[in-house]
Amino acid sequence: MPHSCKECNLEFDNKVLHDTHWKKCVKTVTFVTHTGEQVTVTRHQNGTFVCYCSHPKCPKEKGFVTVDALQKHMKTLKTTWLGPEKKARLHKQAEDQAAHASASLSQLSITITTNASQGAHSSALQVNTNISQ
Repeated sequence: MPHSCKECNLEFDNKVLHDTHWKKCVKTVTFVTHTGEQVTVTRHQNGTFVCYCSHPKCPKEKGFVTVDALQKHMKTLKTTWLGPEKKARLHKQAEDQAAHASASLSQLSITITTNASQGAHSSALQVNTNISQ
């Protein structure tokens, strides 16, 4: 009995060949993560599924060829699904915090206290830094 791919209509003589093909052909998949979240992902134009999980290095430039590989990645790293919108928001917040921290470092004041034999002396030193990225 032939098995047909629902995405491209190719026919296969056995289910194993069909299933192997389908994992690389399917465009949109809904799956349940290891944490019980239901996630729907769509294959990117480069042919991979992009991961928008809570891992700080995601999304990676190189996506996952199959949803199985994406699920394994999330399970191994014990991450949760954020999705592209929330991941972009978190990335922007991190950039804003880094810019704020950089601006806070633009002026630094240091006080130096020395102990001389006839008394303590205190001097203020102000350092202006230009931090550029």
